[in-house]
Amino acid sequence: MTQFDRFARKYMQLAQHRLWFIRKKNRFFIKIKSDLVARTILAQIGESGKTGKPKILDVGCGNGLCCKFISSFFGRQAAACETHGIDLSPAMLEEARKQSPETKFKTGDGAALPYEDNTFDACFTICVFHHMEHMKIPAILSEMKRVTKKGGLIIAMEHNPLNPLTQLAVSLSPIDKDARLVGHRRLSGFFDHAGIRRHKTRFIIFLPFVNLVTAIFERAFFWLPLGAQYSITGKK
Repeated sequence: MTQFDRFARKYMQLAQHRLWFIRKKNRFFIKIKSDLVARTILAQIGESGKTGKPKILDVGCGNGLCCKFISSFFGRQAAACETHGIDLSPAMLEEARKQSPETKFKTGDGAALPYEDNTFDACFTICVFHHMEHMKIPAILSEMKRVTKKGGLIIAMEHNPLNPLTQLAVSLSPIDKDARLVGHRRLSGFFDHAGIRRHKTRFIIFLPFVNLVTAIFERAFFWLPLGAQYSITGKK
C-alpha cells in the first residue's frame, strides 16, 4: 500500500486544506496546469502536421482529474485525444476511473512503464517528483522518453521552491508531509541526464485567478522564477 491509498477518497479535501489562505479550489489550479499541458501538446501537433488522435500519458495520474481536463480541452478545440494514466496507488486509480472513464488507466511504476517504445505523442507528469527521492527522477524521465514517439513531448510540472506561498502551502498539507521540492535548475539537469532535448522552463501561476489581464501577465513574465509552479518541456 502506498501513502496515497490512505488519502485516495479524501485527496481533494486534504489538498484543499493547504490552500485556505488563497481561497481558491484545488480544482482551479489543476485545471490551469492541465490546460497548459493540453495547449502545449496541441501547438506541437499543429506545428508537426500530424493527423489522428494524439496518445497522451499522465505519469503519476493520481485521481485522474488532469486526464479529464485534458480530454475536455481537446474537445473544446474540436479535436480529440486518447488519454492514458498510470499510478502506483490502486485506490487512487479507483477514483480516477470515476473522474475520467474515457481514460485508460494502469497500475505501475514510473521507472518501469508498462508500454512499448514510441507509443505516445506526449508524456507528462504534474507535481509527482517532490514525493520521491530526487535521484529516482532521471530514471522516470528516461522511461517517459522511451515510450514517447520521436519528436514527441515530455512535460514535467512541479511546485516552485522559490515561491514563499508555495512553500507555505506545501508545509500545511498532510499529503506533502514528506515532500522534498525540486528546483527548476535541478530538474532541468535531470532532463539533460535523460537525453531529452530542447527543454525550456516556464514559470506559471503568479496570481490566483484567471482573466485577460492575468493571462497577458503570465505570458509576459513566464521567465521570472517567482510563479507558484513551473513547467519544463522537452522533445525526444
